[in-house]
Amino acid sequence: MVNKKVLGLIATGLMATHLVTVVDISQEMMGGNKLYAQEEAIGSVTVVPVNERSAVIEGTSIGDATISLVFPQTGEEVTTTANELGYWSLSVPESYSLAEGESLSLTVHSPEGSIETKEIVVEASTEEEKPEVIEHFVKIDSVTVEDGFVSGTSSPNATVSVRFPQTGEEPVTQADEEGKWMIAAPETYDFQVQEILEATATSTDSQVEKDQIAVEEEDAEEDHYLEMDPITSNDSVITGQTSPQATVTFFLNATGEKVTVEADEEGKFSAPLPDGYEWTVGEIVHGSSTSVDLETATDEERVIEEEAEHFVTLDPIYVNESSVSGTSLPGSTITVQFKATGDKVTVEVDAEGSWSVEVPESYEWSVGDLIQATATSPDLEIVTTEATVQSEQVEHFISIDDIQAGDRLITGNSSPHATITLMFVKTGDKVTVDANEKGYWEVAIPEDIELLDGDQINATATAEDLSVAYQEAFVEDPAGSESTTTTVAAPSDQSMLPNTGEKTSWLLIPATLLGVLGIGILYIYHK
Repeated sequence: MVNKKVLGLIATGLMATHLVTVVDISQEMMGGNKLYAQEEAIGSVTVVPVNERSAVIEGTSIGDATISLVFPQTGEEVTTTANELGYWSLSVPESYSLAEGESLSLTVHSPEGSIETKEIVVEASTEEEKPEVIEHFVKIDSVTVEDGFVSGTSSPNATVSVRFPQTGEEPVTQADEEGKWMIAAPETYDFQVQEILEATATSTDSQVEKDQIAVEEEDAEEDHYLEMDPITSNDSVITGQTSPQATVTFFLNATGEKVTVEADEEGKFSAPLPDGYEWTVGEIVHGSSTSVDLETATDEERVIEEEAEHFVTLDPIYVNESSVSGTSLPGSTITVQFKATGDKVTVEVDAEGSWSVEVPESYEWSVGDLIQATATSPDLEIVTTEATVQSEQVEHFISIDDIQAGDRLITGNSSPHATITLMFVKTGDKVTVDANEKGYWEVAIPEDIELLDGDQINATATAEDLSVAYQEAFVEDPAGSESTTTTVAAPSDQSMLPNTGEKTSWLLIPATLLGVLGIGILYIYHK
């Protein structure tokens, strides 16, 4: 508060001399302001400088004068009376905000009836704005040996880095507006139990904080958890299981977006992707789940193609062929290597899953050479198969050795490794066996079947290249007749094959009758 006695003396001196004098009053007396008479002041009126932060307007005048001040923005007028020494003070209305450059009109009515006016111009504040204080911190969420990333919280928009001690790498990220952040571990990095991770966060006002945490073992009995379902390239949602009503957040690498969803009362969740977002096969999706009691769990999934088992096949390879072919998943890359020379040829599998490569002109065929096919799927899974070069492709066949009444074993030959199916026409029984590497095969006759003269046996052989050969044979006396063999180059309509259970040979009865008739004629002739 201003010393009123001093102000009264100043006012008296001014009135006596009618001079404009600058008066200094200590900060203790004036609260840090300087009271002075402005050069344009009329008579004895003085005003302490007013700025946009002033809450009180004060000064001196003739003792017992009436002071009024008009605030132009609202037209409000405030009035007070100077004391006997001339000091006066007016409060700025609480709802009024002084503006820099604004002009206030001051009027002084002396007890004798004279009137003085003064214009007060609002100045800019000289007080410095205090910067907003940001509470800065950084905290690392728990990390286990099974995790693939490190997450945590800090002050909003802070720059955060995490040091991975095994490699010395220190990737950097920026916390979001809520202070959440996440940094993926290097792709081949394996966390070790008790390994120390250190996070450094620099806030927007350049404050630096650090936090450390030791890697823990995976807790199999941990109540809070996060399990993401496999993600395929055509999925439009991320689904999985976590603690009931936990908040789950997923980080989308391609755009940096976050997807947040709340699990239901059973812990199930389904998080729709942003409109227009397309998965990239092979990208890793990181998830973080916070339970209702603020426990944190993490999980990650790599985006895969539509679920299908990856495979590659090689068609049979024969000497002097112009190409090598096979099948695999559409979109896979096939590399065929001719082991004898080291030549490699690469091709992409078509939409139907087929592929074919031309044999290099420099390659010289040799039976037994090894050919290798390696398939790399779009999600980088690799499978391999091999095949050896075979001799010139020969006509597929099957033959049956003579069958005698009472035999308990039927034998024959076919293409190597062909699948042989014998049908006993009389009973309809079927027996299947594979030929060995030389094409030999044998079939034991079922115990409940007794072979009798004239019984028909039908045989079908399916080669590795799926071509089919068949033969019909009949049980003979020691003087039995020959059997016949038929060959088919490729699978054909079943109606065209001999009876292997589907069709009975209707020619058997006429042939038998003709044979009996011929024997009778010969007998009569010899008589």
